[in-house]
Amino acid sequence: MTDFIEDLPEFFITGEFAYEITIDGNPAKGIYTPQFEDAFGIETRDHQLAVQESVVLLLGVNHNSVVVIEGKTHRVRGIEPTGTGITMLILENAP
Repeated sequence: MTDFIEDLPEFFITGEFAYEITIDGNPAKGIYTPQFEDAFGIETRDHQLAVQESVVLLLGVNHNSVVVIEGKTHRVRGIEPTGTGITMLILENAP
């Protein structure tokens, strides 16, 4: 259940914050944060994708769902609801 309700669509405008993506072949929008490596090549953050909780539920997103962002394929490794109407998907590069 969502603890906090916000007018989320304004955050998911393509070209401002959001990317056009597909989740298991279905079109969606998400705010993508790529993996980060520090100056020594150590990964300090996973790929993350913020999507509306309603999209996660509607599309039945689960572990191993396939997400394509700008032509790069990822798999969902983690699903973290935030309680704000947004769910963070933790992604890994797909082989």
